[in-house]
Amino acid sequence: MNPLSPFTYYRRHKRQALLVLVLIGSLTLGVYVLVSLTGVSFGTMRYSFHYLTRMSRLSASQGPEIGIQSQISTIGTLDSGFAAQIRAHPDVAAVLPENGLYVGVPLAGMGIPTPVLGVTEADLPVVMDVCDLRLKAGRLINPRAGEIILSEEIARALDLTIGDPVSYKINAETYPTMATELTLVGILESDPSAAGPEVRVGFVSYEYLDGHELYQPRATNWLIIPHPGRRIAVNDFASTLIEESGGSPSNHLQSFESEVGLLDQVQRGMDVMYGLVNGLVAAAAALVVGMVHRIAVTHRLPELGLLHAAGYPKRSLVRRLVIEIATVACVGWAVGLLCAHAFSILLNSTLFAPQGWIMNLANPKPLLSTLPILPVVVVWINVSVHRMLNRLDPVDIFERGKLSMEGVGGRRQEARGRKQGKARSTSHPLSSWTFYLRHRRRSLLLLAAIGLMVLGVALPGFLIGTINDATLPLYLSYTTHATVVSPGFMYRAVAPDIVAQIRAHPAVAHAIPAKALAMMVNLPPGGELGSLSVYAVREQDLPILLDAYDLRLGVGDMVQPRSSQIVLTSALARNRNLVLGDAIGHPVHE
Repeated sequence: MNPLSPFTYYRRHKRQALLVLVLIGSLTLGVYVLVSLTGVSFGTMRYSFHYLTRMSRLSASQGPEIGIQSQISTIGTLDSGFAAQIRAHPDVAAVLPENGLYVGVPLAGMGIPTPVLGVTEADLPVVMDVCDLRLKAGRLINPRAGEIILSEEIARALDLTIGDPVSYKINAETYPTMATELTLVGILESDPSAAGPEVRVGFVSYEYLDGHELYQPRATNWLIIPHPGRRIAVNDFASTLIEESGGSPSNHLQSFESEVGLLDQVQRGMDVMYGLVNGLVAAAAALVVGMVHRIAVTHRLPELGLLHAAGYPKRSLVRRLVIEIATVACVGWAVGLLCAHAFSILLNSTLFAPQGWIMNLANPKPLLSTLPILPVVVVWINVSVHRMLNRLDPVDIFERGKLSMEGVGGRRQEARGRKQGKARSTSHPLSSWTFYLRHRRRSLLLLAAIGLMVLGVALPGFLIGTINDATLPLYLSYTTHATVVSPGFMYRAVAPDIVAQIRAHPAVAHAIPAKALAMMVNLPPGGELGSLSVYAVREQDLPILLDAYDLRLGVGDMVQPRSSQIVLTSALARNRNLVLGDAIGHPVHE
């Protein structure tokens, strides 16, 4: 029997081998599931853009981004000449009017904006065919009727059945764009023979939204349906038209590639954070496995000395010892992957799929994220074993049962031996300090391993908490000196009698009308993550607000009435790298 085979190592050191196997398996399981859960969020978000893999959308405002409020289009006027030019392009099959809404599919405490396209009675079959959707249950919507149909995954995630009503009054966060009560009359399913990505959308009557007073003013967008295989060419043509017009803010092309750009940027930031966590986990695993293996090797010194005396070179012994522990680590990694995959299947079938969430079980990213664990462990074991066996002297082992005191490091070991001899005479032989004095290297390795493990576990929460701590004041600081009263629904205004009652209250000093725009801010590590309100106020009200917020003009001038000027706080200007005289807005940077 080979005394240095992995199987022999397992038989002789079952406890150490099982400890290494469980440790590597547990770390692999944790890293795999953590990355998989992150993929669920981004995968579900991507599905809200999948309808753009079949078409493009020419709108009068900035298109979908992350966050339900970003999905609500601001009202604008779409240049009809663009639609005419695009319709005449040979690669375009159809250009259809659209004026739809959005619903927020709940996911991890937030609403994923999902489109509900407003199309005419004649265009509904065309768009459904392009999206490879067919009616599964119920019926299609009637023109000029307050009805809605949804993909089955969306309806399941919203816990809706045929006949259920949806509206802003029922749930303002889930249905922020639905001023009236709409009835779910049909469930859609994807055609399994479809070649493209699965599309999840809803449909509502164009005529109903266009004619109802609560949805006014209403802008008409255009769905650009290309001939098969020509979507990219049509998008390039439409983008060129917009650029030639000077980047008019009233013409914005929403394509799949442009809309997932911000999502990819955020995901890259998360990948960097998880890459750092994986490195820390791998380093901690290497230190712990190294200590376990070092203890096992120390007990085998007489055997190793005999093998060395029998003609085994030290390099061969090092290689075989590393193969022993590397094999156990590989088995633990494989067991951890199997358990992680089984756990992912369980989560997907019991939690995610019923809610309409997406867990891509074929995604290689969770597997790749676990790969650093093995090489770091093997490299560290190789270094540790190599250092131990460099001082291997068979005669010294046979005579005294310890490593040689000769050669490099002999004096340091003699001095360490004298210090340990003094430590043995202590009155507290089992104290932590005595253990440290007798086993300094092992103590430091243990401290480093525990520290790295704690850091690896705490780092994601620390970074996310830091980001939250930075963003909450950013979004809520304006509420420290004033309260914003809004209608809550984009097509309505605050009722005049409500405004009058607020003004008449004795505790109210001023009630100032304002209009809000949105400006993105940079939030590391994902980049542009947040949308900050920029308020438009009347000339006479601006000094009142500056005094209320204890703000004063630092540099430059105040905005002039009826001018396209803006003033920002110094922090916001630094965040966007802006200086006096810079131009901002949709034509400069969408």
